Amino acid sequence: MLGTIKTATALLATSVTALIVAQPALAFEADAVLERFSAVMEYSGSKITFGPATVNGDTITVEGATMDVPGEDPIVFDQTITFSGVAEGSGGNFTIESVSIPDLEVAEGSKKSQTNVTLKDIKASDIWLPPPGEVTAAHVVQSFGSISTGPLTVITNGTTVLTYDSLLAKYDFGFDSADVLETVDSTFTIANIQADLEPLKAEDPAAAAMIDGLGLQTLQGEVNQTAQWTLADGRMVMDQFLIDFADVGQINSTFDISGFTLPLLEKLSALSATTAAAANSEEAEAQAMVTGLELAQALSISGFTLRYDDAGFAQRALKVFADQAGVSTEQYAASLKPMVRMALEQVGIPAIVDLVAPPVEAFLDKPENIELKIAPPTKTSMLILAAGAANPASLIKTLGITLTANQ
Repeated sequence: MLGTIKTATALLATSVTALIVAQPALAFEADAVLERFSAVMEYSGSKITFGPATVNGDTITVEGATMDVPGEDPIVFDQTITFSGVAEGSGGNFTIESVSIPDLEVAEGSKKSQTNVTLKDIKASDIWLPPPGEVTAAHVVQSFGSISTGPLTVITNGTTVLTYDSLLAKYDFGFDSADVLETVDSTFTIANIQADLEPLKAEDPAAAAMIDGLGLQTLQGEVNQTAQWTLADGRMVMDQFLIDFADVGQINSTFDISGFTLPLLEKLSALSATTAAAANSEEAEAQAMVTGLELAQALSISGFTLRYDDAGFAQRALKVFADQAGVSTEQYAASLKPMVRMALEQVGIPAIVDLVAPPVEAFLDKPENIELKIAPPTKTSMLILAAGAANPASLIKTLGITLTANQ
């Protein structure tokens, strides 16, 4: 099943990439436009070659595509791609109202173990391709306004094991008076994820006992993310990356960093191209190290949080293990506390013991929530993280790191 999911993911990535870049305008311009598509893809480290294209008014259909990724076998995509509302701008750029492909259906396995994956309503909207010439990071960043799919269904041996209702990645762009890109606001949502854990019970008796003890024969949840990016100073703020599953809990992450500018993105793209051209070479490794240091020096962190809010999962897990040990939940939780301190003390840094042990102990007593927070007094270069590895106690103070429970 893992191989099937990987295959489905690869096909989804292929189709999404095709949605972003496969966009001819008029019959006599098709070759030039397709070459530009390939140039956009090469900027990101891969290349797409398209099949025959047919033009009917402002609608284009392309019969299949092949994506080449360095170090991987070519991925052949044989679906028909439909481009609607294609137009050429006054500056030589192209816009497309929407791009869609037929439903994907993938089957893998043998007669004894068969998995079928279907993905419906794959679509991209508000697509923009730059004028002829060199492709830049600014061009790629604003190349599409949204990518979405309808329902995903994974069926193994006749049992539906995984579904979601829809996926949507949406980007809103802000421009200055000279029509230069200034801001990017993004949202990402996967709605109504459903997973059936019953098939796992048949495969693994140990897993069956745990699943029954936790009362999680099925999982239901969603993923939501929102972020804003200001290009001038490279400030990127992620308001939330929330993974929320009923009867399990919520994991939410936020961050506030600066310095992720378009020039920095250009350097990362150049590094990707160098690495692909000279994989595993000393030159590529040296360049990667230099770029990594530049990235760490350029980026600054103003804040970060990682929080887990329990919805009964931690308490049930403690009870399962307590039952296995033949003690009460309270006794089992109490037995974990010295083990936690002992493990932390082996690190040999008292500041880490003081930071981690008290909130973990409080969470074991009453599992409600636990949160890691980084809040430096002023913006702090990421390079400090590397330099602070030799003195973690000082780094905790410099970055304002705290760990709290049940707050």
